[in-house]
Amino acid sequence: MMKKLVVLLSMTPLCLISVLLLPGAARSDEVDPLAAALVLGGLVAVDDDINEWVRNNNNSNTVDNIAEAINFVGSPVGLYLGTWYAEHNAGSKEAREYYRLGRKALESTGVAVIGLKYATGRSRPSDEKNGDDHFGPSLDYDSFPSGHSASAFALAKVMSEKEPDNKKLYYGAATLVGLSRIYQEKHHTSDVFAGALLGHYVARYTLKHKRGPLEWRVHF
Repeated sequence: MMKKLVVLLSMTPLCLISVLLLPGAARSDEVDPLAAALVLGGLVAVDDDINEWVRNNNNSNTVDNIAEAINFVGSPVGLYLGTWYAEHNAGSKEAREYYRLGRKALESTGVAVIGLKYATGRSRPSDEKNGDDHFGPSLDYDSFPSGHSASAFALAKVMSEKEPDNKKLYYGAATLVGLSRIYQEKHHTSDVFAGALLGHYVARYTLKHKRGPLEWRVHF
């Protein structure tokens, strides 16, 4: 059983990267919904096993510090402030537009994440190890999906459009943000994967329509 878990954990970042980078490798910009649903369902089925493995092996102070640093830099607030600063200090109109779109994608992603968190009301791994297991509409539980992961992948998608040659760098950094949340027992692996998908789709919409999907416009 342990051997299977080790193999599964080694594949987790590959799942995150492959499903989201595949559109960039192909000519279309589509994530296969069926493949994404199958991966998400598979991760939900083994979330508890992964959490147990992480809990029994996250005993490195060095990794703890690295995960905490990634968690801080990759927070939704941190990414938003960084994008806002870059937008207002960009050297070209084109760069400013991409940062603006990144900011808009982060805004809509944040709204969607908050709604989904309370609609699903999933307890965090750190809650469940104390016997507090919950999954259903609630204002007290907010694990699903991961806001850190959603924001990181939303920004990665926008920045990959701005700098295609650095696509692997941006998605790799976003994946590290997601993995840090799993390592710190803040999220289930499926929370992180769902957040990554959400961020990707929101950013794709934002890039196509030049505004966030949850950005309302009032016309007189």
